[in-house]
Amino acid sequence: MRALRDIVLTDYLINYSAEQNLSKWTVKSKRGVLTRLFNWLGDKPLTAASCREYAHYLLGHGYKPSSLKQELVKIRAMVRFLKRRGFIKKDFSADVPLPRVPRCHLEIIPIELAEQVIIAGTEPGPDDHKLHRISKEDQRQALRFILRSGLRNRELRDLRPEDINLENKTYVVHSKSQNVDVLPFPQDMIEEIKKRLGNRGKLFPVSAGVMNSALKHGCQKLGVTTKLTCHGLRHTFCTSLLRRGASMQLVSRLMRHSSAMITDVVYSHYLLDDLAQTLNSKHPLIFYGLSKEQTFDLVEQAVRGTAVSTDKRFGLTVERLDGELVIKVRYN
Repeated sequence: MRALRDIVLTDYLINYSAEQNLSKWTVKSKRGVLTRLFNWLGDKPLTAASCREYAHYLLGHGYKPSSLKQELVKIRAMVRFLKRRGFIKKDFSADVPLPRVPRCHLEIIPIELAEQVIIAGTEPGPDDHKLHRISKEDQRQALRFILRSGLRNRELRDLRPEDINLENKTYVVHSKSQNVDVLPFPQDMIEEIKKRLGNRGKLFPVSAGVMNSALKHGCQKLGVTTKLTCHGLRHTFCTSLLRRGASMQLVSRLMRHSSAMITDVVYSHYLLDDLAQTLNSKHPLIFYGLSKEQTFDLVEQAVRGTAVSTDKRFGLTVERLDGELVIKVRYN
């Protein structure tokens, strides 16, 4: 067993991980999972039965099904690797069942409210020292950039002045899978970025913990009960674009997912109102069977779901007068 453990911790975690271009954080996570497994196994053989026994052991020690699933996925991947390299005779990964984990519903707040939370959470106090004010400004601009780009917080914190191309209005992102992607700049952030190009080191000298604390503070100030984190801003970014009619493929490219399916299944948090609007307005038998008032309800819902309804530059009024639906848009 010790020989097999050495193979896993060297050939699998180092050589194979390098071949697959896995990030150092993924390798670190795998190392922790597999080290725990082999420490528990001791002199026991690595079999489907021992892996199932290990899963029951973890459940008995407080592991939630979601955490257990992540551990077993990594163990099954290791088993398949060992079979391909000829270190074990049988691939028994399918004999190690994964626990069923119900998909949790992640609450998504409107992107305009997320912007207000950022501003409230990074508002400097009257007695703040100059350095505190600078730090809060860094936090504000970093969070605003995440909300406008959908970057992961580590990707944002790794941005450097040399990654910026002002001429083409693009920037380079080093993603978690070690890929290098070129993305367009959020137009309203260009002037802010120009100010930061003279910085040494990172473009946004902030930490994930500090940014999450700012979001928590902003939610408390505004009475927002939904938990909001840096990664939650990424979900808000994706869902907001999709709800405004952006192509799934283009949003997936902006999110830098390997497949549009990931964007759809994991990040597109459609609301019940979205589904009802689609069903009632697109299904021909339902739509043509609606009464006048029901049709007006659908139109009003669609209008209020547009960006104009929350854009402070516009004044939107929807009224029903003498059997007519009157929609007025005023530019303030």
